[in-house]
Amino acid sequence: MDKKGNDLGLKRRVYFIFLIFLFFFFLVPFRAKMTNLNREPAILKGRFIVEPRRGNIYDSNGILIAGTEPVYDVYLDVDYLLKLTSNGELNLKVELEKLREMFKVDMEEERIIKNGHRRIITLRRGITQLNFSPEEFPYLSVRKRYRRVYPFGDLVKQIVGKTSWDGAPLSGIEKSYDDLLSAGSEGVIEYDRRGIYRILGGILRFKHKSDGKDLKLNLDLKLQRIVKEELERTVKEEKAKGGMVVIMESKTGRIRAMYSTYGWNTVVMSYFEPGSMMKPITYSIAKQNNLIFEDDEFHCDGRIKPVEDVNVVIRDTQSHGDLKLPDAFAHSCNVATVIIARRMNEILGRYGIYKFLRRFGFGSKTGIDLPGEISGVLKKPNEWSRIDFAEIAIGQGIGTTPIQLITAVNAIVNDGILVAPRLVGKAEVERRVISVETARFVKKLMRKVVTDGTGKKANSNLVEIAGKTGTAQKAIPGEGYIEGKFYSSFIGFFPYDDPKYTMLVIIDEPSNGKYYGGDVAAPLFRRIVERMVKDEKSSSNHVIRVYPWKMPDLSGLSVKDALEILQHLGFRRDEIEIEGEGLIVKQIPPPNTCLKDVKKVILFLSFEDFSSVE
Repeated sequence: MDKKGNDLGLKRRVYFIFLIFLFFFFLVPFRAKMTNLNREPAILKGRFIVEPRRGNIYDSNGILIAGTEPVYDVYLDVDYLLKLTSNGELNLKVELEKLREMFKVDMEEERIIKNGHRRIITLRRGITQLNFSPEEFPYLSVRKRYRRVYPFGDLVKQIVGKTSWDGAPLSGIEKSYDDLLSAGSEGVIEYDRRGIYRILGGILRFKHKSDGKDLKLNLDLKLQRIVKEELERTVKEEKAKGGMVVIMESKTGRIRAMYSTYGWNTVVMSYFEPGSMMKPITYSIAKQNNLIFEDDEFHCDGRIKPVEDVNVVIRDTQSHGDLKLPDAFAHSCNVATVIIARRMNEILGRYGIYKFLRRFGFGSKTGIDLPGEISGVLKKPNEWSRIDFAEIAIGQGIGTTPIQLITAVNAIVNDGILVAPRLVGKAEVERRVISVETARFVKKLMRKVVTDGTGKKANSNLVEIAGKTGTAQKAIPGEGYIEGKFYSSFIGFFPYDDPKYTMLVIIDEPSNGKYYGGDVAAPLFRRIVERMVKDEKSSSNHVIRVYPWKMPDLSGLSVKDALEILQHLGFRRDEIEIEGEGLIVKQIPPPNTCLKDVKKVILFLSFEDFSSVE
């Protein structure tokens, strides 16, 4: 072969080798890259979950009474730990010792290795701070979630209720308004971890979290505290078993305070015989049907048989002698009430009486926005005995819940219109039960109870109070009445000429020598009212002067009012810090500071008397 042929063959061989080189250098890697591009999104896609927050609950003045705080659950990924230690990156014994010291858990090497069925171990749940970094413990996983917190504990727990550790509603407002409060869908951030994005991350998908809605109650935390303090004082002084108080706005049905010394909400979930507090209802039914008049006269010798041929006697605390109707009501005369009940029974019959009782709401739930409400006890007319008409008239043989009773009596206070009690918003259920004339007739009688009758100890020089005392012997179903065990009660309203609030107070089994409602419950009613009146006068007399160049004096204001003033002066919400709960007792900077020098405002709150704070 000549030289030219040899050169051609050599060129062909070199060209062939070059093609093979190109194939392996370019095409094979390209195919590999294409394969990785198809696989990497499934393998290297990052994903963050953003937990939604349950809605907050505030009192009527904007004070937080149920909120959330972030907490963390920490988990050990056993498989990943073993992988890192098996390839020599980490030392298993050293890592387990670090976990033992940090989380105070048993981390035996042999148990960890052989524990085949639990590859994820919970180390801590609900911690508020993380004291380690992901780089230091790459085999630990952390889940952030929100935990419910209740700053005021027992003060509002029977109303607000609670949730389980994982946020499920268990009781109270938390349960009845769960649809509104509950956290919605979680937020999601997905990012691409390929190439340079392994470090920087490229957002593939972003979804906003959906937090629960906030809720504002009609409850006034300051009134709630007054009620709690005065009720607990009376229970202690009277050596009582317990007690409860509920305050309602007379015209709207809004519940402003509700407190029970028991561990559960007895205001809506228990019933009792109301005793003489039932008499305003009895007199209302009689007056509505023109069966009583102001100049009616009665004779009381201390005892009466409702039905002559039935051997049952209803007694009075004393013989009242001759007295007119207003005095009979003021002195809570049982004999006069039974005589009135006879008229009702003769004209209306048991079915007519029952109809009116139902109109007042007895025997049915009020519809208050709390779970667990019961209906009380009101027998059907065909189940009444021959004397039930008389016993019910004086508050025996009927079981009423406290919320049911205050709702019924408040219909009288509200000029004959019954409004349903509400802890959130305004009442939706309104109906006329009796006429305006009847309601005002009975309200006048209730005022006389306080000025001249059994409720004198509820009388106040600060505001005109009207009401009715109640002393009911406790009964056990199927066993009868218990000797020496009483409910001492008072239900009333104020101011008399234009009612703003209706309140019920009940003391269970006072045992310090007194048990009449006028002696035990009436003074408690007066003390609560007088503290409320003084507080309102103090608030109304607190004039705030605001100037655009200097800090105002915010002492004694609620957070809501202070924020409104500060934002009007140009402060953003993130420039205002709030410490504590209640009313403002101190501020930084102090009043009269030049505003141009102020970058941040700190408000200190307390429920103590702000006038005593230096």
